[in-house]
Amino acid sequence: MFKKEFDLFGIILGLIIGCVLGYFVFSQIQIEDKSEDKVVISEEIHGTIYSIQLGNSTNVSSLDLITNRLDVLGIYYQIYQEADKYYIFNSIYDNLEKAQTQKQIMESYGFNVTIRSDYILDLPNTLISSTDEYNFYCEAINNLLNSLKEEEIIISEIYYTNPVNIEIFSNLTVLKKIKKNEIKSNYQIDTFCLLLNKLK
Repeated sequence: MFKKEFDLFGIILGLIIGCVLGYFVFSQIQIEDKSEDKVVISEEIHGTIYSIQLGNSTNVSSLDLITNRLDVLGIYYQIYQEADKYYIFNSIYDNLEKAQTQKQIMESYGFNVTIRSDYILDLPNTLISSTDEYNFYCEAINNLLNSLKEEEIIISEIYYTNPVNIEIFSNLTVLKKIKKNEIKSNYQIDTFCLLLNKLK
């Protein structure tokens, strides 16, 4: 009889110790998992443009309500067509934080705002067989990104005599010289839409 009680006591003691150890091991695993969840990668990818999108539709006239309101408020915008959809862009940024700030400003006017991201460094790859065009658009994209970062725009001499795309070249020459941020922002969004129209 004493031996049976001892075996029962050993089994109960083993279960208690196992539960306690299991609890501690499990809670350690949960703590480690939670700390891994807190790791946030905030590194921005060079070549990504964040655009403030105020609306989209398959019918451009259905965007009139938004564009009329933007006109009344004196807010610049650009309509961009991609496939069968039209998008209204307000501004572009090389930094998500700046885009989120602008999103809040536009939301305060009552607009539904989406931040769209486009990686643009690989857009000229469709023109790789045409060296002149490929080089021009690579330089144009890098200059647009430099403009967004408020870095110097460098236009190759060859494009002053032989611009591949006169509109984009003209915009870049204005961006190179312009100092007023509002005008610069308008030319940046224009250049972005011209690049998308040509390369996407």
